[in-house]
Amino acid sequence: MGKGAKFGAASVLQKHLNYSGLYAHKGADVFWQKKLDCFQFKGDVADDGSITVPFSIDYAAWGWITIGTASAINDYSMFFINGVGNVVLISASGNVVANVDTDAKLCVGTAGSQEPLVIKNRLGASKHITLMIFYD
Repeated sequence: MGKGAKFGAASVLQKHLNYSGLYAHKGADVFWQKKLDCFQFKGDVADDGSITVPFSIDYAAWGWITIGTASAINDYSMFFINGVGNVVLISASGNVVANVDTDAKLCVGTAGSQEPLVIKNRLGASKHITLMIFYD
């Protein structure tokens, strides 16, 4: 399912997908695992603009974010989010920070223990952002 949304003057695409029917093989039996949910965002975010993830994380989540243009990725990060909204960066370019609101950075979480999670563009100009978060 997808729905269009407006963030500032930019039109964006937001998706909230429910992946179910995943299975694993254990011996001769096949069993169903719990569903995995996914949040996606793609669009332009103005300087000092933000993306608010429209849910709280109950257990844990994993995500990635890229910031760039059609021809280049300027900044990026892969990260974990724990059940109380703290972000841990797995890998990141130099302009990405976690759990703090810092000028001239992309802030994945603008405070510790933040729910819902806010991702803020403080990079000094409008940026095209692609975001995906998998959560339980």
